[in-house]
Amino acid sequence: MNGTEQRNLTGPPSKVLTTREEVYIALHTIAAFFSLTGNCLVGVVFIRNNGGRVRNTNNALLINLSAAVILYTCNNYTMTIHSIVRGQMRWELKGLIGEITCRLELVLMYALFLSCHLSVLTIAIERFLIVCFPLSWIVTSTLIKAMIASTWLGSLLLYSPFLYLGNVRHVYGMTRCFVRFVPDITTPFFKVELAVLLAVIVALLLIYLVILCRLYTRNVPGQPLHAQRRMSNRVNRKVTQRVALILVLFYSCWLPFNLLNAFHFADKLEIVMHPAYSFSVEFLPFLYGALCPWIFPLLHEDFRQGMMVLLCCNRRRRRTSVCQMQMSRSHVSNSVAVPNGQRFTEAGI
Repeated sequence: MNGTEQRNLTGPPSKVLTTREEVYIALHTIAAFFSLTGNCLVGVVFIRNNGGRVRNTNNALLINLSAAVILYTCNNYTMTIHSIVRGQMRWELKGLIGEITCRLELVLMYALFLSCHLSVLTIAIERFLIVCFPLSWIVTSTLIKAMIASTWLGSLLLYSPFLYLGNVRHVYGMTRCFVRFVPDITTPFFKVELAVLLAVIVALLLIYLVILCRLYTRNVPGQPLHAQRRMSNRVNRKVTQRVALILVLFYSCWLPFNLLNAFHFADKLEIVMHPAYSFSVEFLPFLYGALCPWIFPLLHEDFRQGMMVLLCCNRRRRRTSVCQMQMSRSHVSNSVAVPNGQRFTEAGI
């Protein structure tokens, strides 16, 4: 008796993963690993760099973004791998527990998705206030706490209708968790959702364009014209490159997911998508979370110093003097009076 006949006698054969599915699982696992480790490292570095407290407003917003990415990765990684292995997004829990967990999962998944968008927007707003109103006291810890709270509360509030619209149903022999279509509720909800997402995407682009215009048109009192122009050109190039990097990374990783939401109006349980696009919708948000923490050393001076402190604490004592000398040199270079644009580049975006 060969192996095929033996499997047929013992029961239905189990699903065998294809090479493409194995590659998908490996890519998701690698991206999730770097996302979790990198974003956890961001929180450790910023908190340890400030003596156990977060005193810098920009650091607080970056930690908030890292927390949103960590929660999004933890929540969606298991669901994504399960859908790849089983071939479809099946809901294993049944009965009342299945209904409750399905609705909570829908709210949590989409709320974390929106919180990542709003966290990036709050960072842009804080940078805008710092650059355009450098001498004012608009950016305070109270304002930052309110922005962070509104990010999470607004995300949960927007997707709270999923507590009612979520449903578990048997479709084509499978138990599925999905958003059911109720015309009086679903259509207005999706319109509001699209309006919010479009506003976030457009506002993010406009804010950074205003920041660049402000930096290119600023005047630094007390400096000769040629020296001012030379310093401004150098700072403006750095800021432009960093803004372009942030916007390209954000739009390229989240745009496929947003486009999928834009076409999710009809009363359909499934949307026919090309396998490559389906993979990009699932994988690119993980890639965004994996890349963000590792570009912080390029954009953020405090993160570079914090990483230096963290590495010095883990090395031998004979290397501590070298680290202290490097830190003191960095501190002296940062203590020189610089215009707002250069402070902007050193603080991170």
